[in-house]
Amino acid sequence: MTKIENDKNRVRVRKQKSGSQNRKVRQRKDAMEKSLIGSISTLFVKLKKKVMKNLGRKM
Repeated sequence: MTKIENDKNRVRVRKQKSGSQNRKVRQRKDAMEKSLIGSISTLFVKLKKKVMKNLGRKM
């Protein structure tokens, strides 16, 4: 905890985040980004397969 004095001479107490909390937040964020990228790429793969299948029928 860190004490901060403001201009009215009142002391506020602010909770500091620990390093492990910051790491956990960063890891969660990275995991969400990876899963989002993975889901988007699988959608494109499925779309590509459908398009190629349809093109094969037309030829």
